[in-house]
Amino acid sequence: MPDGDRDGAPSVPEGSLDDGPGRSARRRPGHQPDQGDRAPRGAEGPGRGDADAWRSGHQPGHAPGQCLDLAARAALRRWPRRGAPPPGGADRAEEIHPGTDVTRIVVAGAGSIGCFVGGALAEAGQDVALLGRARVMDAIRAHGLHLGDLDGSRALATPGHLSEDPAILSQAGLVLVTVKSAATTGMARLIAGHAPPDAPVISLQNGIGNAGDLARHLPGRDVRAGMVAFNVVPLGDGVFQRATSGEILIASGPGELARRLSTPRLAWAEVRDMAPVQWGKLVINLTNAVNALSGLPIRAMLQDRAWRLLIADQMAEALAVLGQAGIALWSNTPVPLRFVPGLLRLPTPIFTRVAARMLVIDPQARASMAYDLAAGRPTEIDRLQGEILALARDQGRDLPVMQAITRAVKRAEMQGPSIPSLTPGAIRAG
Repeated sequence: MPDGDRDGAPSVPEGSLDDGPGRSARRRPGHQPDQGDRAPRGAEGPGRGDADAWRSGHQPGHAPGQCLDLAARAALRRWPRRGAPPPGGADRAEEIHPGTDVTRIVVAGAGSIGCFVGGALAEAGQDVALLGRARVMDAIRAHGLHLGDLDGSRALATPGHLSEDPAILSQAGLVLVTVKSAATTGMARLIAGHAPPDAPVISLQNGIGNAGDLARHLPGRDVRAGMVAFNVVPLGDGVFQRATSGEILIASGPGELARRLSTPRLAWAEVRDMAPVQWGKLVINLTNAVNALSGLPIRAMLQDRAWRLLIADQMAEALAVLGQAGIALWSNTPVPLRFVPGLLRLPTPIFTRVAARMLVIDPQARASMAYDLAAGRPTEIDRLQGEILALARDQGRDLPVMQAITRAVKRAEMQGPSIPSLTPGAIRAG
């Protein structure tokens, strides 16, 4: 679900950020998505009967609890275990070519996500340079870069270069940007000042507007949005553990980059329309704030129905706002996002069975925002909840649950380094 800590950027000047281009994804009133916006036949989602069963929790001849389970199982059978192809289609590599060179890849802002992605590429034979903060680079120099995966395996990766000096960007044939949203403008200036103008730049960041922010500071360059569907946990001593399942999606363009970047450990795919993918990921990432406030690992939090109800209520608010704005969404889970609040509200035994088919979560996984609060760093709350709240203001909507969660995160930020351990009731009351 939520993704890992990206705070690995070298010190860069931070400027004010615009809202970014994500809002161009809104559809005009009455506009119908083209065929590319629809899931392929057989993957559209449940039929009306299944949807009614999800809502009512009752089917003739079955007890209410049993019918919820049956409805959930029936709905899940209509999707593959992974998400249906994104709107616009995904150009997925038919073969994986580990070690196929794309010249030097510079991971700009190598924190948890950047180190794992860069390490996976280096493991497959790519020429990789990690540009990051001294504390991250020094740990890798001392202990090596170790990649932990969901199957329990651990591998040692050897990037060609570790650097705190942005001059390393001058050697880039491809730049992967993995800094926090607040550092995007500063990183864009560093790329503009050092990287070759023909080096593609891919944003692997949370939020909607980061690729647009990069593009505004890098005119004429190949700048693309990307989405990392998995979470990475930093375990210390150079160990980065993938904690949830998923792949990387990037906007399509020249160079067959997804094919050339895919490795046995890490799949990449190109998508013609990234806006629904990014908005869908943002809806899932709204859970980051709840997890950060809970003080719990993600799996433990989701096993508590009171936390799930809080997450479901916030998500329902977001879906209502996005629906009114006409913003298309794509889900990286087997269940379309409109069904996720109902799934979260299921009794815990049923939810646990259904969720086990949707994704794998490491018991240690926590949201990146939890690490931000623990370290006293600014969070990305304004680039996540803030995007939805801005749309809600335009619509004259009040979102009491999301507003309460946002206030709680802001209060935690002001307290400095801390690990909150609030209750769902305390958050709602705040």
